Amino acid sequence: MVSVILAIILGMFLGLLSVWRPAGRASKLEILDALKQYIFVEETAEYKKLLPTVSLALGTYKLVVWILGVDMGGLLGSLSLGNLFISIVIIAWIAVDSVLNTLGPLLFLYGATKVFIRGSQKFQEAVMTAGRRFFGAFGNLATRNVKRHPARTSTLVFIIALIVSYGVFATGSLYSQYDYTERSAQFDVGADIRIELNAGANLTDLLAITAEYESVIAVTPEYRLDLHAGTNTIEAKGIRPSEWVDIAFWESSWFIGDFNQMLDNLGNDSIILSMKVAQSLELQVGDQLYVEGPFSSGSYPLTVVGLIGYLSTVEQIFGQFEFTTAGDYPSFVSESFLNGTNLIYTATANILIDTGPNVNGTELQRQFVSELDGVYSSYSVTTELNDYQTSTIESGSTKIQWLAISFAVILALVGTGLIVILTLQEKDPEIALLSVRGFSKWQLFKTLLAEVMVTVLFALGLGMGVGYIENFGQASQLNDGASGLIRYQITLGGAAANTILILLGVVLLAAIIPVWWSSRRPESKIDLLRS
Repeated sequence: MVSVILAIILGMFLGLLSVWRPAGRASKLEILDALKQYIFVEETAEYKKLLPTVSLALGTYKLVVWILGVDMGGLLGSLSLGNLFISIVIIAWIAVDSVLNTLGPLLFLYGATKVFIRGSQKFQEAVMTAGRRFFGAFGNLATRNVKRHPARTSTLVFIIALIVSYGVFATGSLYSQYDYTERSAQFDVGADIRIELNAGANLTDLLAITAEYESVIAVTPEYRLDLHAGTNTIEAKGIRPSEWVDIAFWESSWFIGDFNQMLDNLGNDSIILSMKVAQSLELQVGDQLYVEGPFSSGSYPLTVVGLIGYLSTVEQIFGQFEFTTAGDYPSFVSESFLNGTNLIYTATANILIDTGPNVNGTELQRQFVSELDGVYSSYSVTTELNDYQTSTIESGSTKIQWLAISFAVILALVGTGLIVILTLQEKDPEIALLSVRGFSKWQLFKTLLAEVMVTVLFALGLGMGVGYIENFGQASQLNDGASGLIRYQITLGGAAANTILILLGVVLLAAIIPVWWSSRRPESKIDLLRS
């Protein structure tokens, strides 16, 4: 109910805003000028004003930065040029950039509609050409009206594009959070289910027993321990590469280089090293380092066969820039290395379990705890997700985002409907003239629909593009402050795509219904011609 009220209020505000300036100009017209039919006069002075151009430039800058995935605050903050004036400029621009994180899309939409739709004759001609292709003769008439009323068209496009971009952003943000939560649970567990064993438990027997459960597809051991290289602590996992890759949860984006080649090279004297440790020790692939076990039982040489960690887009292109928050990434060694050095006895043994589809992981992990000897603890992805969903604090943000999506859909219906209704009311004399000249209700409907759809479809495309880039920028910003392997990513497929389609359908419906209503009752507008 709150969303409905807020959407109606905002829609009324947007509608009032769209007609405020035209109404103010009309009130200042001389009596004779007010009696004249509308004649378009190109408002070159309005177009050449600095504000729309500056808005477009700033908005475009922010969208490009988001597309590149660059954290300008971190990038500029990492520069040290030794010049006071330049330092002040950098600090000022960092402040501007932070403001554009919120206002960038709004400035871009405002500038684009003002500069292109209202101020560019070539752009208006391109719209007319596109309208003729899609709507035929009716599109020709409709797009001429678009060219005659650029101010009205730009306002309509701006408001609808703003509504759509907000809806796409809210949808992408919600499902990106869902995706991040699920992947975080999978990473924390390591597979569908993980069993942590007591010290001294018979790992071989437990592997064989767990593999016999009906719901289990495959199992593999995983050892966890801390190694030391000088003053650096290496959080290491010991694995069987050939089994681990098919059972454990992993993403190729974690690994810098050819992941399959890394696993092939991961033998009893090699390591896939955390990038944080590699940067600290100034190591590269092919270099050698010496590690010690938890109790300094000896020093063992290992060759770096790969790196694991997160690199921003700028760091991938320009290796000399290092401004991403230092991450906490695990390193990987082979089980054969732990066996050969006897470090396997200082490691915590785990069993990673791959289960079939639609298996209740929570129930299965309880079975393992109650039926197996030597189990210290158990974890499952389903339990982790259930804990998240039942936590008021942790799931609160997603509930707020659902409210935002509901608000976006209601706003799309109410806001778009009000704007189209106001636009059609301004066209009452034109509708009356078309009716008097012999247009049937169906012809009138197609003419009005063509005029509205030319602008609405363009606004939908513009809004979807800006909303998608906003999602990209949000993911980049969240990732720049993260320190683990799990990073936010854009998720606009599946349920997210269906939600966006519903939003777009609501916008189209809100635009079509007022057009249909106006075309059904043209006789009610005849009195305008008589007066």
